[in-house]
Amino acid sequence: MFKELLKKYLKLKGINQLELANITGDTQQSISEFLNNKSNPQKKTKEKFFSKLEGFKDFYDNIESENKENLDNKYIDKITLKIIENEDLFLKNKNFSNWLELKLVKREIKVHEAYAKRDKENSKKRD
Repeated sequence: MFKELLKKYLKLKGINQLELANITGDTQQSISEFLNNKSNPQKKTKEKFFSKLEGFKDFYDNIESENKENLDNKYIDKITLKIIENEDLFLKNKNFSNWLELKLVKREIKVHEAYAKRDKENSKKRD
């Protein structure tokens, strides 16, 4: 994943392997080998690229965050489908039903707070 994002970043910035070698203090050959090698880079290698390439760390973190969110959403979708398919079993489970009841009560409180806020604002407007 790191190398793919590094390649995207380099392409976006218009940096070729020779320029990257000059920036990092490596040879063009070692950069080429690094980018085409299948192994994952060590932490110190990642840190070197983060420190030498302006904005690359933010670019990397943003993409990683988006990917994690997409994975989380896929996982949540699968769980949701399982809950829907097995609703009766889940509701019979005491832990799940307690959790669900707590969530519903919290939601109800938020709704009441929103109505109270709206009513308070409306009464101020009338005065």
